[in-house]
Amino acid sequence: MDQASFKAALDAAVAGLTAVGDQLTAGEARLEKGLAEVLAAAQAAGNTTPEMDAALLALQGVVASLTGKGKEIADTAEKLDAINPDVTPQP
Repeated sequence: MDQASFKAALDAAVAGLTAVGDQLTAGEARLEKGLAEVLAAAQAAGNTTPEMDAALLALQGVVASLTGKGKEIADTAEKLDAINPDVTPQP
């Protein structure tokens, strides 16, 4: 693969990773907000069961394990972009 093709492929990969990272970060925020709203509504109703509480805690654990993954992908994309030459080498 010549350098121009390599640069174009790398640019596309960086753009794709950045988009995925942005989407994950936005999704994390929406999940966290939704979980907080569900928890508040359930607590206000005062009728949760121990099983509901356990399920919610498990879900919160999953969300916590995903938190930051979007940023990690975006950071990786930025690192790749930093090593990618901004000017296509001339043959």
